[in-house]
Amino acid sequence: MTDLELLAPAIDPACLALRRANFPDTIRFHAPGLKRYATSEYSAHDASEFVSISVTGSACALRCEHCAMKVLEPMDDLTRFQGSIYDMCAQLARRGARGVLVSGGCDAHGRVPLLEHVRVSRAREKSSASSSASIPACRTRRRAPAWPRSASTAR
Repeated sequence: MTDLELLAPAIDPACLALRRANFPDTIRFHAPGLKRYATSEYSAHDASEFVSISVTGSACALRCEHCAMKVLEPMDDLTRFQGSIYDMCAQLARRGARGVLVSGGCDAHGRVPLLEHVRVSRAREKSSASSSASIPACRTRRRAPAWPRSASTAR
């Protein structure tokens, strides 16, 4: 038995058959277009397939020494785009983008203001029955926390 077989959990054959009926056996990895990567496992990607978007443009209240806002510079600037995050994703998808990284600079409390953009995207998605099917780069999904919240950590 290989190390991988020892570490991998048993997969229910029905689940595996369902997965294989709906998805190919290959996985295509994308890296955000901020930087070119080359390793023995990954190289030469097209930056336009996985686009990085900044919801704050190049602005960041913290101006940390390690970054100096340089990481925001190559990102597509939502503040200069005439439309919502949803509209920007739709435009990128029409140009061939397969995914996006949405981030931005922090406010004075170290928070990136993403929630307002998620609300706009979800409202827009609900208003169009075909939106998530036609714009794969803009799908939003609600995910459960990775661990159960205790009474002391719930807010």
